[in-house]
Amino acid sequence: VNRYLNKVDNITLLVEGANSKDGVVSIKAIGIAIKLTLDGISQIAYPHTWFVLTVATMCHYTTWFD
Repeated sequence: VNRYLNKVDNITLLVEGANSKDGVVSIKAIGIAIKLTLDGISQIAYPHTWFVLTVATMCHYTTWFD
């Protein structure tokens, strides 16, 4: 049981650390993706765009529940 609790604590620390740095980087990357899409270079098909959206959403929800 302790082995699983340590993993949960590690995941919690990882998510909390991601809130400050990755949230800012993700929002900036989303802005760049929107700018490129408006310029005619669609970013919807690229997996990294969806990854960045997922990270930004996770950061938003983890800070929302604090």
